[in-house]
Amino acid sequence: MEPEDLKQRFPGLQGVAQEDLKILLDTVKVTEIPADATIIAPGTKSDTLYLIYNGLVRVNLESDEVGPILGEFGSGQWIGEMGMIQPDIALARVTAIEDSTVIELSHADFMALRRRCPTLTSVLLQILSADLTERLRSTMQFVDSGGAKSQEEETKHAWLIEAAKRLMGIAARAGA
Repeated sequence: MEPEDLKQRFPGLQGVAQEDLKILLDTVKVTEIPADATIIAPGTKSDTLYLIYNGLVRVNLESDEVGPILGEFGSGQWIGEMGMIQPDIALARVTAIEDSTVIELSHADFMALRRRCPTLTSVLLQILSADLTERLRSTMQFVDSGGAKSQEEETKHAWLIEAAKRLMGIAARAGA
């Protein structure tokens, strides 16, 4: 894999210097994930960002694969950013829907990369922050619209309300 490959798959990296992208490629682990394999399991440590180079993955709310689907992510997208930024226990299951190639960046490697390539890690944090902000806005719009209809959507709606509260710090301030 070459720096230009990363720029093509992940447009947010367009302005990053070739040398920094080479360092990134030397730091990350590229992994082939077969279809139906679990990438992240609920209750396990989550400390890795997965950049999806190719393939498709699904995020489920519950520990089994029949829980509400939170989303599907494909080439040029990522999962696990919150764990990479602040390691914690995973709450959702991520499963490969089809054979996939992911680029793994662990929290420890990211912290080492911050010292070595501060410009690169700043760009990565900007990209991830923008994505998290958009997800939060989308969640809040969904919650505000009362968009849930079916039982599955009601469960998802209740979970989204709780997640949005926690993301905004409302639960902590309210003593919940």
